[in-house]
Amino acid sequence: MCGSLAHAAGINIGATRVIFHGDAKDASISISNSDNVPYLIQSWAQSISETGASGDAPFMVTPPLFRLNGGQKNVLRIMRTGGHLPG
Repeated sequence: MCGSLAHAAGINIGATRVIFHGDAKDASISISNSDNVPYLIQSWAQSISETGASGDAPFMVTPPLFRLNGGQKNVLRIMRTGGHLPG
């Protein structure tokens, strides 16, 4: 899973990639707003195939939509919903 390159200047994502271990129930990534204005944050998991087609990923991200005020931090939780992880 990778973070989008299109983001607001005040939004900082804790990592560009999340490694999801097969025996884990979830993984998390931090997100912070270094600006002094609020941002509306929307998050989701999306699968992209080798052909470039996109579809549902076997993950769910919570919270899917939230307001992040200036100077605040939050944590996105990524949970596995099924399917097989790559080997």
